[in-house]
Amino acid sequence: MVNTPSGMKEVKEFTTRGTTTSGIVTFQLTDTGTNAGNAIFKSVMSIQPMPMLNASIPAETPRCSARALSADRKVLTIQVAQGASVVTVVGIQVAGVEKWVPDGTTVYLTVTGE
Repeated sequence: MVNTPSGMKEVKEFTTRGTTTSGIVTFQLTDTGTNAGNAIFKSVMSIQPMPMLNASIPAETPRCSARALSADRKVLTIQVAQGASVVTVVGIQVAGVEKWVPDGTTVYLTVTGE
């Protein structure tokens, strides 16, 4: 059972996957999978990206955020970063530095809306 916001008539769920380039993955939320297609959603209720990367230490576990959803709800951009336990910068060790995930990192996506 899905708890829908007041006024939402038809709940749709869209699932797909993509791969990153420079920490970014772009999804076309259309009926054709291209920007020329029709938007699948009139409104978006939930965006759930999940990166898959075999991290050797917990600090390197990747995390996602929705960077942008176009006004026409056709294009969703997700950014994916990961931490590094220790990075040396000009001879000084710095902990907790973020970096983009490697190119080709798979991101699974589920979008729910109307």
